[in-house]
Amino acid sequence: MYGPFSEMKTIPYCERDLTDWHRGIAHYGFWAVLVDDQGWLELFETARLHVERFIHPGYKRAPHITVAACGLLSEEHFSTTFQRRQKDALIKAKVPPFFLRAGMLDSFASAPYITVEDLDGSLDELRSILATISTEDNPAVYKPHITLGLYRGAFETSMVGNHFREFRSISTSKLSVTELAFCIYETSEIQGPFIVAERVALADSGRVEGVAGSAP
Repeated sequence: MYGPFSEMKTIPYCERDLTDWHRGIAHYGFWAVLVDDQGWLELFETARLHVERFIHPGYKRAPHITVAACGLLSEEHFSTTFQRRQKDALIKAKVPPFFLRAGMLDSFASAPYITVEDLDGSLDELRSILATISTEDNPAVYKPHITLGLYRGAFETSMVGNHFREFRSISTSKLSVTELAFCIYETSEIQGPFIVAERVALADSGRVEGVAGSAP
């Protein structure tokens, strides 16, 4: 448990505009599974309350499971052509709907999260399809998860781990995944909300939607 903790202390988020990263590019895109199951939403809120003392109060991302981090949205990084080709590849692949299971609390050095179990490898399959069009931005070992926030201070990881072990999880049913969403957030607000730009239904080439709504 808590394998990602290689540091002795958590890495705090410093609230600032990361201009050295985005270099003036306004938006970042990623593919994700949106979490809209009531039981999972209750688990998310309960887990956030449990780790509240450690996380920055400004985190506004709706619960989601990132499938692939695409990159900065520009012609020189992740272009609209790449997005369209990835969408077409997803439709052509006809990956069937699948289920995910919520796990325990764990943490990266910079953020606590709820682990997610990919029961039949469907997330890996989707990632492979997307990677044939464009390699993931800053690729690393993939660990499906739901981020709870970003650390607000440099806390002793042993203390954080002990607190996580006190968490009493809410029993949830498996999460039914029937679509993938392409999401966008403003690079000037790392903790800010994202919008859902497009939804692609699994195993159904006839349903692809452009969406103007937002996810807080």
